[in-house]
Amino acid sequence: MESELASNLLTLSTAWATFGWDSKKASLEKAASTAKANNTQAQSARKLLAESTKAFKKSLKSTEASIVTTDEQKEHFQKLSTASKGIVKSYQEEIDKLTKRCKHSDSALMELSKSMTAVNDPSMLLQNAAEHLNSMSGQVSHLLKGMEEMQVELNAQKKEHSKSSKNTSGELNQLKKLLDEANAKNKKLEQDLASAKKASASSQNEKSYMSKEEKEELIELRSEVAEYEVEFKTLKNQDITIKKLNAKIEDLVLNQEEELQRELKKAQEHLAQTEGRRAAEALEREAIMERKLASLELELKAERAGSEATQASLLEADEGLNEREAAWEAQRQILVDDADRLREQLHSVKRERDDLKIKAEALKNDDIGSKDKDIELSSMQMEDMLTERKAYEAEVSELTVSVNAMREEMRLKDDAMMTLESQMQRTVESLDNERSLLANRVSELESELAQAPSREMIEKMRHELNILKKLEFGVDPEKEEEPEMTSADDVNELEAVLISKLRKVEADLIKERREKTDQYEECDQLKKQMKALEESKRETELLVERLESDLDRITTSQKPKVEGKPEEFQIHQSSDPADLEHILDPSVPPPDPASKPPPTEEEKKPDATGNEMTDILMAMKERLTAKVDKLQAERDSFKQELQQQVSVAESLKTDNTKLYEKVRYLQSYRNSSSNHVRSMDNTDLDLEALEQRYEASVDPFKQFSRNERQRKMNEMSPMERTVFFVARTVLGSKEMRTALFFYVIGMHLLVFGTTYHWSHGCSSVAAHPSHIDAMHAGLPEMEE
Repeated sequence: MESELASNLLTLSTAWATFGWDSKKASLEKAASTAKANNTQAQSARKLLAESTKAFKKSLKSTEASIVTTDEQKEHFQKLSTASKGIVKSYQEEIDKLTKRCKHSDSALMELSKSMTAVNDPSMLLQNAAEHLNSMSGQVSHLLKGMEEMQVELNAQKKEHSKSSKNTSGELNQLKKLLDEANAKNKKLEQDLASAKKASASSQNEKSYMSKEEKEELIELRSEVAEYEVEFKTLKNQDITIKKLNAKIEDLVLNQEEELQRELKKAQEHLAQTEGRRAAEALEREAIMERKLASLELELKAERAGSEATQASLLEADEGLNEREAAWEAQRQILVDDADRLREQLHSVKRERDDLKIKAEALKNDDIGSKDKDIELSSMQMEDMLTERKAYEAEVSELTVSVNAMREEMRLKDDAMMTLESQMQRTVESLDNERSLLANRVSELESELAQAPSREMIEKMRHELNILKKLEFGVDPEKEEEPEMTSADDVNELEAVLISKLRKVEADLIKERREKTDQYEECDQLKKQMKALEESKRETELLVERLESDLDRITTSQKPKVEGKPEEFQIHQSSDPADLEHILDPSVPPPDPASKPPPTEEEKKPDATGNEMTDILMAMKERLTAKVDKLQAERDSFKQELQQQVSVAESLKTDNTKLYEKVRYLQSYRNSSSNHVRSMDNTDLDLEALEQRYEASVDPFKQFSRNERQRKMNEMSPMERTVFFVARTVLGSKEMRTALFFYVIGMHLLVFGTTYHWSHGCSSVAAHPSHIDAMHAGLPEMEE
């Protein structure tokens, strides 16, 4: 059993070692991080989708109110709006289901990653346990070997004892035989003595004296009898001692066997106790150390990551500093070389200038009375020398200016290098301080690790946790008091209760967040509506105030005229409606002045009230035009939103078809058994009917294509229709296409073969005309 357990542990350790715990943990952490990012993106996308659906519903309502005029259009639009709402609801339901699945999978993945990060690689533990079990099995086998050796020694002692007992029993038998012989001799001697005594008594009675020979024989006989009696006593004593020794040997053997069995039992019990205790202590120590190591490894990973980041930044800073120093040094060296080269050129130019001065003085001191040609040549040489001198001086001035500029640039670069060095020094000091802080943190963590809670504290905390479980989580205390429940079951039950509580809290939190987001969205929408209503209210109030002021002004101006001449005011009000139409709508042509009746004297008078009414009507017209423009802009925006929603609906339709394909694939994957397939036939029929209904009600493009196809088929002539059906049947299947291909190739080959054959046959007839002479009575004669 121990060998099988050790082999199982070794196989498990190798399997866990090949499993790649750290790589899987890293991949799970990456997947968890991506899942978190995807969750955030999905939440934002869902918000946008909810806003777009609400806007789509609003746009449907607005378009229904603005575009629809007739009852048929209204019914058609209502059907379309109900269908679109149903589609949107179905998509929302499917999206909610998908989000729930994604949340469940993400939560499972997060729990798996948390559990994997909380738990270390068990391969080392299994390997250590296997090694420990191998060592324990070695110790047990060693003890068993010792017990077997002791058993062999006991068997040998038993064999020796049996041999010695056999020897002693043989000796006892011999001694018994000797005793029997001695007893027989003794009896004979006693009989002889008795007969001798009787004879002696009779002889004494008969004779009062005996001879010397008879006395000597009597003494010898007595001495022999005494010896026989002594030997008999010794033999009896030996028999008793042998019996005692046999009893002692048997008692000793039994005692030794019992003591050996007792010692073996004690040794086995002691071994089991010590090994169990040691194993439990070792496992506890290993678990505690693993927890400590896990916490320390996490902290050390964080510290190492920080230290690596600081070291990387230090290395980058050092590398950048070294590179900059090398670049500055190279530039400085180049500038120094240029300066040296320029100095050398300057010295050479100065030397040439001095030589030219010397030559000029020598030429001045030469013979002045030379020829004119020599004077002209010397003058030309002097001019050339002067021009060269000017050029050299200009070059020297340029070189000095460039050298000064380079020196200034070098000085600036040196200053920049000094500032960079000071900055790098400060960064190095700050990084050293951070490193010292990290070292202090590591020492503090080590001290905290040394001051970790003991086993008693852990037991106490477990007890408190059990109490909290009973009080807080509402677990039945009778289950806790069952004798069959172990501590592992308690821990598992506590974990299950905590996980269920945590899931419930997470579900409540998600629900509250969702409600909160919905309430925030509703609040934002209500705020927007409030702002729009307040703005419209302000506009209406301003309009009402303006109209009231205009009406007050009109009434105040009309009062004296109305009191004096009420008939004239009535006539003026109903004078000419064409003017009002032209004022309200500029597209209407103005009234013909010739058609107007001639104005009376009263109408020719200036009418202030009419002008005021026209002003009011013009203001109303402006307001109406502004409102019309606003409504047109809203209509354009609604049209754009409608186009966007149509594109979104098309994309959702494609997504719906993909989801339908996935559903069908999952149904076909799950329907593995025949009974299940039979039970799912009706559901498949229902799904097909639903699909047909969906395609008939939602997809107008297929309906349009089907109608167009039918219309084109009806427009075809019978000949075209037969050609179309034949082509469709011939080219519709793969077998017919392949047969047609080979048929065409065969026909071409046949035509080519026949043409080649007949062409070759004609040439052979021309080559052999003698055969044709016999058949046709000679060749036909050619006319010249």
